[in-house]
Amino acid sequence: MKQVSINPLISIIVPIYNSDSFLDQTINSVISQTYSQWELILVNNGSTDGSKFLMDSYEKKDRRIKCIHFEKNSGGPAFPRNEGMKIAKGEYIAFLDSDDFWEKEKLEKQISQTDSKTKLIISSEAFMVDEHNNNLGELKKSNFFKRLKKFFDFKNIFLIYNPIILSTSLVKNSPVLKFKENENLQSIEDWSLWIDLVSMGYELKIIDTPLCSYRVHKDSLSNKNNENQYRKGYVLYKNLYLEGRIKTFKYYFLIMIQSLRLVRFKFLRRK
Repeated sequence: MKQVSINPLISIIVPIYNSDSFLDQTINSVISQTYSQWELILVNNGSTDGSKFLMDSYEKKDRRIKCIHFEKNSGGPAFPRNEGMKIAKGEYIAFLDSDDFWEKEKLEKQISQTDSKTKLIISSEAFMVDEHNNNLGELKKSNFFKRLKKFFDFKNIFLIYNPIILSTSLVKNSPVLKFKENENLQSIEDWSLWIDLVSMGYELKIIDTPLCSYRVHKDSLSNKNNENQYRKGYVLYKNLYLEGRIKTFKYYFLIMIQSLRLVRFKFLRRK
């Protein structure tokens, strides 16, 4: 049985594009972690604001912080995340978006949940906050996930629903960790990755406590692409079908589910 290191190094990957309004809080939430065995990899994806200056200033102050700068924006976060993972030295990888931030015990609580399993994704619930840090409630994914587990196996649950908030995730470092750099999957590239990992036998453990604050604001990529995220689900399913990973009946079933989601989203938005 493979042993887990007592205090394994965690590589934290943060893709950054014009995030100087929130970047201080994001970085400081990592620095203040009660678990100190981490490296923070900040990847500048062609920012034109003050993000580069902030990144470099933190790198000078803390040897655990590393910066990568790209002059041109790639169009989405998949490329900078992949580039960050290329230099990651950690036994585990944690993802954090540049406008989100963690509770100080986030890494400590998650690393305590690891065991000899190498194929495990650990996530948690999250608070939702606005651009002024006002609490908008909790983003809970575990309840629906538990209900789905009564009827479906892991592979089918992830095809129907993404139960992971990316900025809460922790996973064992592996060459198979790679986001698809496909503009048609932008804003759902994490969902695509989880589907790939689960198909390889990965399991999910959700800590039923908010360990992250997920920011909702007008400039966030997820907010801008909200309706498009539903539409891009069709692209994801089509790709899986063409790759022979799902059969015809399942493909049309998933298309139906996604269409119902889109109709519901449009209805709620009109209220």
